[in-house]
Amino acid sequence: MDRRVVKEFPLETGRTLKYIAEEIRKERTGTHAKVIIGMDTTILAWTTFNIERDEDRVRLANSASKAMGELDRQIWPQTDMKHALDVFCATLWDAKVGQIDIGYRGGSRRLEGPSYACKPFVIDGGGTIIYAPPGRGKSFTGMLMSVSMNAGVSTLFHVEQRRCLYVNLERDDESMDDRLARVNASLGLPEDREMAFVHERGKRLHDVVGAIERFIRNENIEVVLLDSISRSGYGDLNDNEPVNRIIDTLNGVCRTWVALAHTPRQDESHVFGSVHFDAGMDVGVMLTTQTAKEGKTIGVGLTVTKANDGIVSGKPVLFALEFDETGLDRFRPATAWEFPQLSGNTEATMERTIDSLLMAVGNLSATDIARETGLRRNKVSSYLSENTLKYRRERSGKSVLYGLQTNVSYGDT
Repeated sequence: MDRRVVKEFPLETGRTLKYIAEEIRKERTGTHAKVIIGMDTTILAWTTFNIERDEDRVRLANSASKAMGELDRQIWPQTDMKHALDVFCATLWDAKVGQIDIGYRGGSRRLEGPSYACKPFVIDGGGTIIYAPPGRGKSFTGMLMSVSMNAGVSTLFHVEQRRCLYVNLERDDESMDDRLARVNASLGLPEDREMAFVHERGKRLHDVVGAIERFIRNENIEVVLLDSISRSGYGDLNDNEPVNRIIDTLNGVCRTWVALAHTPRQDESHVFGSVHFDAGMDVGVMLTTQTAKEGKTIGVGLTVTKANDGIVSGKPVLFALEFDETGLDRFRPATAWEFPQLSGNTEATMERTIDSLLMAVGNLSATDIARETGLRRNKVSSYLSENTLKYRRERSGKSVLYGLQTNVSYGDT
């Protein structure tokens, strides 16, 4: 919905005089707004003020009239400028209220369920918050998700193509350009493929929301990702009112949005701040990570913890980020046996880890099992040797391969 109110007056000169109001709101002292008087695409005068104060309207009308050309001023003198501004301001609040859609509606069942931009994490017409402690890969994950939706590539996520805008308030723009090139390449896209960004490191959402709204309106953006909520600038996140303003702002900016958020220092199970974050989001996604033994691969688990229009399964979607000495090298899907701590069982035993791997890929040597799981080889070898009733041995050349006995059943991993 366009939050602006615009009134146009075509002049005999062929030009169009415009009265534009933005940021219309009720304050304790009266109705306030940013009012712009322009001619075609040129601003004549503007101010943010209490539109109920006549002396302020006089100053704005006089300023705009002085900025007009002589011929235009003859056709539209200062008295007409002031009268039109008085009428515009007097009816402004009713015009804003008139933008609100109120009426009778009947029920209409969705036969195919809700639609998703990125299933099951981003629902069309809803807000998603992805949360984790700092430094866990939220920004990489957010960019992977955004580029996947923007390009319509379902290599990692199940997406429908959507025009995306990434709002970066955290990092240097050159750093983000490098990440975008790496993510593009990992998705099989040209490294220089473009996506819409706001790069305003050190700014707050409050400072850039007007520019974001205008860009979304002009470019038909369908999904916005905010990195991150901590840069909103609306006040203490532990207080209810600032959190409500953040949610209201995101809902007003774009009908589908994703925001990255931190968790409390001692508790990674929810978003840092007021409970109204939980109430305001449609989908909550907990991000967890596990670093592989060699330290160059990070497993990422995304678990839906809240879904207003869907089912919370509790089973994470797993993928791996592989890094080299310069940064992200590639990403790929991952499995529970590779990152057992992300599978929902943080106390995964050696038995479950090895069994999950053997069921997934078949017979392996103790060395291969140790390499794939990150377990110590001597412990793997000892464990397999001590459990001959569960694991069969087969010689393949100089190697001994281990597999599960056919009469052994094992539960869901």
